[in-house]
Amino acid sequence: RFGVLNVEVVAGSARAALEGRPQPDAVFMGGSGGQIGGLLDVVCRRLRPGGRIVLSVVTLENLNEAVSGLKARGFAAEMTLVNVARSKSIADLTRFEALTPVFVVTGTPAPGKEEEDDR
Repeated sequence: RFGVLNVEVVAGSARAALEGRPQPDAVFMGGSGGQIGGLLDVVCRRLRPGGRIVLSVVTLENLNEAVSGLKARGFAAEMTLVNVARSKSIADLTRFEALTPVFVVTGTPAPGKEEEDDR
């Protein structure tokens, strides 16, 4: 769709989607169903050394679980908060209505972790 040749979208639960596939360089996770820790375990076992994990979450509790879960597994976590609003008409005027903010959490090997993985 975007003319990218080295990206493959695999929809499904992490366990089923990763089974029988080559080790991924990066994994995007959204909609954890309250299973962030278990999903991180599955992804970390399959992820290529030096790989990246990106999660999208909307609650503070899941943000905390994602960040602490990544750190506990040897990843550095970077958080980005994305706020989006849509225009909405009010009489002859226009205002913006906020949508649910989304946290994007990116996990990369913590400094020194990638060197350990290469051994």
